[in-house]
Amino acid sequence: MRIRHAAALALMGWYLISPPLTKDPINPVTGTGWPATDAPLSKWTILDSYDSAADCGIERDKDRMQDVQGLQKIDNEGHWSLSRSGHRDPNYAVAVAQMLAGTEAECIATDDPRLAGGVSSEHGRPPGGSR
Repeated sequence: MRIRHAAALALMGWYLISPPLTKDPINPVTGTGWPATDAPLSKWTILDSYDSAADCGIERDKDRMQDVQGLQKIDNEGHWSLSRSGHRDPNYAVAVAQMLAGTEAECIATDDPRLAGGVSSEHGRPPGGSR
């Protein structure tokens, strides 16, 4: 490997990104729908940044497992069903949508051209630093 190529690889970072959520016209309380996995990557949200693809992948897999466990817990507790008032709890609708988006999270190089136009971070600003 040439020194120039090695230096370029050393400067490259990795983003853990998740898809945006669609707007749900049926749920006017939260407006939160499902993960839009077909959205351009420039519309996805940066969850965090990492120095290596391996570190990003480890965190992605750990987060996915937590999201799957959270969804299973909600299912086991019966929160998928309607409440006594006949409406779903809007807090659970948002939580479910966010967990579903988390299961679709991906690692992507910070210099990936599909990020053209920029992506937003969870907090509306570029991520602070790498892990």
